[in-house]
Amino acid sequence: MTGQSIACLKESIREIMLNVDKRPQLFAFQKALQSWSDITLEMLLKSHRAQLEILVALKTGLPDYLQQDNSVSPTHLAEVFLHLKCRNLTCKNPLPVDECDCKVCAQKNGFCSACMCLVCSKFDMASNTCSWVGCDVCLHWCHTDCGLRESYIRNGRSATGAYGTTEMQFYCVACDHPSEMFGFVYEVFQNFAKDWTAETLSRELEYVKRIFCDSKDMRGRRLHEIADQMLARLANKSDLPEVYSHIMAFLSDANSSKLGKTPILSGKEQGKESNGIAGPSQDSPWLKSIYSEKGPQLERTASMLPSFSYDRNDKRPLESELQTSVRKEPLFDELESIVKIKQAEAKMFQERAENARREAEGLKRIAIAKNEKIEEEYTSRIAKLHLIETEEVRKQKFEELKALEREHQEYFNMKLRMEADIKDLLVKMEATKRNLAR
Repeated sequence: MTGQSIACLKESIREIMLNVDKRPQLFAFQKALQSWSDITLEMLLKSHRAQLEILVALKTGLPDYLQQDNSVSPTHLAEVFLHLKCRNLTCKNPLPVDECDCKVCAQKNGFCSACMCLVCSKFDMASNTCSWVGCDVCLHWCHTDCGLRESYIRNGRSATGAYGTTEMQFYCVACDHPSEMFGFVYEVFQNFAKDWTAETLSRELEYVKRIFCDSKDMRGRRLHEIADQMLARLANKSDLPEVYSHIMAFLSDANSSKLGKTPILSGKEQGKESNGIAGPSQDSPWLKSIYSEKGPQLERTASMLPSFSYDRNDKRPLESELQTSVRKEPLFDELESIVKIKQAEAKMFQERAENARREAEGLKRIAIAKNEKIEEEYTSRIAKLHLIETEEVRKQKFEELKALEREHQEYFNMKLRMEADIKDLLVKMEATKRNLAR
């Protein structure tokens, strides 16, 4: 086919993909491609580039593959067709990402946890935004709209607050882990809001308002109200820095009251960095409840301790007061019990710190093992690609050798014919000489 014919064919395929009325035809193509289970990487690499682009565009439903130049290699196109790489041209991650074997990555062919939504499997490269929410354990992502629509963003029991308190959480579709939403929003705004325009800030506040619309905890309800107020002020062309300062002041104050909860996520992509493990502080609600119970008890004990007065001459306690202190000696037992309670609390915090340290070491070992596995897979894939190239070169050389052998055989046959002709000519010449001699 000529270049013009190929361009017309691509345009026809593109029209089918973009025309809503021709969607049944597109689905029929995709169904047919899904049924071709015997297509291998080697077969695809031998096909014409235009043919490969059309196959990948039809299977992924992305017309962008029909407009690509030679920057995308045939190997990459073939791997996208076979669900070995992400179909997002901006992402290009090997699949499954980090060899993930969760129920989503294992069951959805072609799903990329780095850039695709857990619910709708669509992708975009939006980052530093509240329009995507992520899991702080498995680092999978979900559109905020999809999470709200399917109730994956909902109220849940707080992990750090007092017993029975709730907070807005994102329940991961892949691992069912609940991730706290207030800290997520705080991290996004703290790291990126200073560079937003009024339009961007309004869009992000809309997402915040929707996330905390049904919140049952005080912080979430208050954040919903403030987001609504700030949206109204932005609509009235209020000063952007003033609105930014107001929302950040509330987020900082509210987040400082729960220092025991260190949010991990800081917006899509940024959330993929590892997190530190924060221990409880005296500002946490859990510790406040302890101090609220133990504080008055300490004050009562201190007030009941004997107050000694001394004789100015011998500097010793007066006898009557010593007798009083002997009578009140059981009060020291109460103080000792409080000290034991504090020691138990210190021991508990020490155990928590040890557990956190062990968990961090375990995560570090897992990261090292995964990195080694990725390196091995990369090496094996590179070796496999080199093997394919070597095989192609070998086949080419073999064909050249066969052509040389054919030429040599033809030359040898021609030489034999010429020798036979020369012998016949010599015999005829001898016979002619003898006839002339007679």
